[in-house]
Amino acid sequence: MKTNDETIGRGGNRTWLSMAAVAVACLALGCAAGSGSQGPGTGQPDEGPGRGNPRGPAGVRLGPEAVLEVKLLSTHPTESLPVVRRNSDYVLSLTFEVPGDRSEFYSVRFLPADREWNVSTAPEEGILPAPDEITDYVHSSDLDFPYIQYKYEFPNSRVEFYRSGNFILEVLDIDRRVLFDRRFFVTDNEVEFNIATKSTSLITDRPDELIPEAGVAIPTEPWFGTEDVSVCFMKNGWMDEILCSEIVRVEGSRYIFEAPRKFRRTIPVQFVNLAATGGVRRRDDITIPVSVSLFVDDLRFWGDDHQWSSPVPRPAAGYEDAGIRYVDTIFALRGLDQTERPILVGTFNDWDPDAGHRLKWNPSEGLHMLKVPLKEDEMFYSYVWDDIDNARAQSKFEGPDQVVFNVFVYAKDSRYPTERLLGIGNQVLPE
Repeated sequence: MKTNDETIGRGGNRTWLSMAAVAVACLALGCAAGSGSQGPGTGQPDEGPGRGNPRGPAGVRLGPEAVLEVKLLSTHPTESLPVVRRNSDYVLSLTFEVPGDRSEFYSVRFLPADREWNVSTAPEEGILPAPDEITDYVHSSDLDFPYIQYKYEFPNSRVEFYRSGNFILEVLDIDRRVLFDRRFFVTDNEVEFNIATKSTSLITDRPDELIPEAGVAIPTEPWFGTEDVSVCFMKNGWMDEILCSEIVRVEGSRYIFEAPRKFRRTIPVQFVNLAATGGVRRRDDITIPVSVSLFVDDLRFWGDDHQWSSPVPRPAAGYEDAGIRYVDTIFALRGLDQTERPILVGTFNDWDPDAGHRLKWNPSEGLHMLKVPLKEDEMFYSYVWDDIDNARAQSKFEGPDQVVFNVFVYAKDSRYPTERLLGIGNQVLPE
């Protein structure tokens, strides 16, 4: 069984690390919960528009115990990112679960943001979608830990996007307090481009040493010029590290944009199945509640060669099973200084590093620990540090055979306060 004790990458204002963890799972009875309180890559948790500090009675963000699991996925089988393609049948599906057995009123609103995810408050009457209600929900069949699963899909007959760009979806309760938010893209599909790479190493051509570049055939429109176009790059679907570039050179009819630096190193993601049939040896089904313990030698990865990074391409979002019970899961990290502040991320919170999933130092155990209610099912997870100086030397993991580079082509359109998104593409490299 392979484990990774010191695999690391650095990017933006976060340092990511995949380490051996200790997890103990049991049936949950009124346990504390956690949820994403901000979109990936917005700096420190609990900051930014609609996050963290209250914005008055109608803008207070609820605590992390307010929601259990959140997923925003495309229903299109080939789309791994939350993308709405205008003039197509692409739909995003939002599912989230709230503890309790009484349904509540929730609504959504859509906020435009620039390419760096700064929210715009400029009026755009008739352009932006109106707020909408969430009316689709189902009660769980778990009597020990009841919860309600809510589902919302868009665009729909009431919500339509008349322009492209970056957008933030906020979910609000009846008092207009923000439950959580998620980022997504709306694209025009109006631009042609190709993706290539160059190596930053004279010794190796490993994918982690590659810098992506895009050759873009910029369309002619009266609302923007070539100088108004920029390109942003993303690696392996990690939305916390996005590198943007202006035009660096011209080759024939194409304008070349190049990422300003290489991305952080790819990290493996840990995997576990909390179900009774998940193969975990330390499980006691006689005790009440049932207990499941995961120690270092029980950790599992997605593939022995670590060729997959996270988030892996996700399947279309079907209706989540509300019959799966929740178990209380305790995560623990050994060997850290007590001043460190690791955050747990995974498929259960859409890889959203929020303060509600921060591990806390337990002096009696000498560990960083966190208890989270999670479904008794398969799960991928890793850890994030928001201290850029908290870097560790990489060992054991030498990187993947291939990486996926995502490209986003933006234009500053004179009609709108934030950029349009002319096109999105991706390329697996090296081919």
